[in-house]
Amino acid sequence: MAKKFPMKKNRTAKLPSEVRLDASGRLSLGKGLGGRLFKVVTEGDEIRLIPARVFPDGEAWFFENQDRVKAMDRSLAQANAGALEEMSVAGIFDL
Repeated sequence: MAKKFPMKKNRTAKLPSEVRLDASGRLSLGKGLGGRLFKVVTEGDEIRLIPARVFPDGEAWFFENQDRVKAMDRSLAQANAGALEEMSVAGIFDL
């Protein structure tokens, strides 16, 4: 029985319930997850694959503060819901 793996925008990829490493030690999870990056975590005799993303060192400051991340998530949710306001830049810069 194939398991479902959550993906972006409510898409799912069907995963096989059992897989075998090929002669080179590679593991295929199917085309649905092709190109994705995973962190490999070993716990006892279990191996877990955790979806991961890589970002430049210069952007680490943002992700190191969970309050910033939560605030951005709220802002994006509001924008996606159409809760936007007109703003003027008048007076921000005195040129």
